Amino acid sequence: MMTAKTDVQQYFPEIDLAEFWDDDELALAEYVDETPDDVLIASIENELGYKLPASYIALMKDHNGGVPYATCYALPADEDAEEQEYIEITGFLSIGRKKMNSLCGAAGNKLFKDAWHYPDYGVYICDCPSGGFDLILLDYRYCGPDGEPSVAYVNMEDDSITTLAPDFATFVQNLAEESELVEPEVDRSYEIQIVEEGDFSPLLIKICRNCGVPQAEQWVRAVAREIVEQKIYFALHEDPLSWLMYDLEYLLYSFAFPKATVKQYLHDYPLILAEDGEFTTSGYAPAFVAEWMETRIREGKLKPAGMMVGQKNSLVFTTEHMEQIVLACKEIAEKYDL
Repeated sequence: MMTAKTDVQQYFPEIDLAEFWDDDELALAEYVDETPDDVLIASIENELGYKLPASYIALMKDHNGGVPYATCYALPADEDAEEQEYIEITGFLSIGRKKMNSLCGAAGNKLFKDAWHYPDYGVYICDCPSGGFDLILLDYRYCGPDGEPSVAYVNMEDDSITTLAPDFATFVQNLAEESELVEPEVDRSYEIQIVEEGDFSPLLIKICRNCGVPQAEQWVRAVAREIVEQKIYFALHEDPLSWLMYDLEYLLYSFAFPKATVKQYLHDYPLILAEDGEFTTSGYAPAFVAEWMETRIREGKLKPAGMMVGQKNSLVFTTEHMEQIVLACKEIAEKYDL
């Protein structure tokens, strides 16, 4: 029978949880609470109106709230920034009501939403050193109250919301100490080797062979390499490079399978580069893919294929946007000898 410790470790395999928490006097007084039982968790979820992620519950059952040693999270790379930009958290709110810094405590979600006027897009789980100007959110906008939320940074000073991670576990595992983020060089050698030489999934191999684009593999690897250069790891979020990869994936797929429907593409998507093969993002957030597609349709860049392929449920890029995708891929590919 699995223990609670084993349950939490399956979500955070790269973290030594025994060394994760800084249980100083302030943390123990204002954040850390007793282990929540299922009755309390259900009560908190009912009060908040959202189902908490299993990974968050597992972490809180192991250590209910607190201040980690690693409190910084790198923001998506900005080519104009001289140094890596990052946000900093103070601590994780516990599941409960007793402690000041708990989900439903005195300095919890009711205060954030009702008094400080933070948007009700989900559950605020971390406070920040600013003293109320920014918070970390479990963002349910694209998954619904019972879905798997992404993690976002909400800054009330400039009314911005920045997606940080596709899920809570990814967010926690990518927290870093400040010294790790200000170092000038980061070893990306393993990630670079994977995106340059890693085996494609069977479906991606088939797409590259059948799409009629000789540079297909080169472009896919080049865009992935550029993502690793900017993010340190290969993952797709809501940034422009991720959207270029979404564009490229769909473009090549639509060439390889011109009669495939949108439903078929969304079904096949995980098999392209999210789950199979060495060349993989090791998972994906369906909400990101859905938002990308909805935005491209709204922008008029994806349109019904109609009579062009005899399949009314297919979508194709406009000629203008296809040219933009090709140009962007060519420019990136020129940077790397792949």
